[in-house]
Amino acid sequence: MPSPEICTQLQEKLASLRTVEKEIQDLQKRLLTEGSSSVNEVKKAFLAKSMEVKSLKSELEKLLKEASPDAHKDTPESIKKLLKEIGTPATLDESFEGGIIALEIDKKTLEQLKTWGTAKKAYEAADNASPSWVWDQLDNIPYTLPTSSSLGVLVLNHGETTPQERDKLVADLDKKGFRPLEFSELVALGIMKPEYNKRNEILNTYKKYTLGGGSQSPYLDWSGGKRVLDADGVSNDWNGHNRFVFVRK
Repeated sequence: MPSPEICTQLQEKLASLRTVEKEIQDLQKRLLTEGSSSVNEVKKAFLAKSMEVKSLKSELEKLLKEASPDAHKDTPESIKKLLKEIGTPATLDESFEGGIIALEIDKKTLEQLKTWGTAKKAYEAADNASPSWVWDQLDNIPYTLPTSSSLGVLVLNHGETTPQERDKLVADLDKKGFRPLEFSELVALGIMKPEYNKRNEILNTYKKYTLGGGSQSPYLDWSGGKRVLDADGVSNDWNGHNRFVFVRK
């Protein structure tokens, strides 16, 4: 979906285009009705307005390309450039599909994700070869549906982090149009890609919820021979096993 800024710019350019086109129509009428003494003046104004229309249409075309679904097809190269621009020490973990997991949620899983109860069962059954464990306090998370069935999930390695460093990462990426995964999207990742729930890295949303009497962030982990869906206290320093998962807004 186009950003609010792009939508506003589109509306403004369209309004300007309509105004200029109306002015051109008025100039055309003047050419037909006014005397020869003002014809050259009207022609100059007409040409100037015609050039303005051409410029506005060019700007609209650029904005429409920016607003198209293919405008933000992120690549590892484009994300590396973005991370460099914002000056973060975080890097793409390219061991996860080059650093951007293609999460395509199928119809069956979308149906299972409609409630936390059915989503939890689907998560537990996602890999029959591996048992799972789900923290019961996750039942208290306000459950929302995934925003899309097709998500490009960035996997970022920030090394050891303090709460302040993680907050800054979220704020910096927010300015660039990215957000942490919703809880339901993290669960979808565990269902659709259980192999990533069986690695040493911890896939953490850093989306904060009040659970067990404190502020916690859900994550996927592999611990004790089990796929784990748990949460960690956001006030703690975290080790370098954590990976932070983001998607475009």
